[in-house]
Amino acid sequence: MTTQIICLKTKLIFNSEEDKQNIIEILKAERTCFNYCSEQHYGSKKNSIVELHAKCYHNIREFYPEIKSQIVIKAENSCLSAYKSIKSNKQKIDKPIVKKKLSCDFDQRLFSYKNGFFKLTTLSKRISVSPSLYPKLSEYLEKYQFGDIKISAKNNDIYISIPFKIEVEEPKQGLALGVDLGVRRFAATSEGIIIQ
Repeated sequence: MTTQIICLKTKLIFNSEEDKQNIIEILKAERTCFNYCSEQHYGSKKNSIVELHAKCYHNIREFYPEIKSQIVIKAENSCLSAYKSIKSNKQKIDKPIVKKKLSCDFDQRLFSYKNGFFKLTTLSKRISVSPSLYPKLSEYLEKYQFGDIKISAKNNDIYISIPFKIEVEEPKQGLALGVDLGVRRFAATSEGIIIQ
């Protein structure tokens, strides 16, 4: 058995416009933290979370005391991942990376799930939201565990991406046929059959 990750995405349903705005505000806060971290990290020789944290954490908490510490740490890690990814793709970084989209990973400290509802941390309070269900998502929520979620905003809608951990059986190995196209013999199979 192997573990496979299947990510399903859907819109979130809010109880009020205020709750929706609270989510948008926390996504904006994470983006602000990311961009501040990116400015501080730009030009650094190595991707060190210790160095970035020392440069950014206390300043962000002082400038934006309403932003939760978990969001600052998420932004720091996300910033380093972005730089690492660009460097590993051999792309040149000639200015700080700027995050434009609104999205943030929520781990178990920032959300909980019970009875079909997600409780999400915002800058002011925890709010309760429900995912817009469709058959496959309903089945997966019932049957499988999931990890950290991602909340994103697009076209005035808020989406949740849920990565499900699914145990799948490894496919059984069948018989294989290898053919050696040679000079003296036309072909020889892996089972020893010679074709003249």
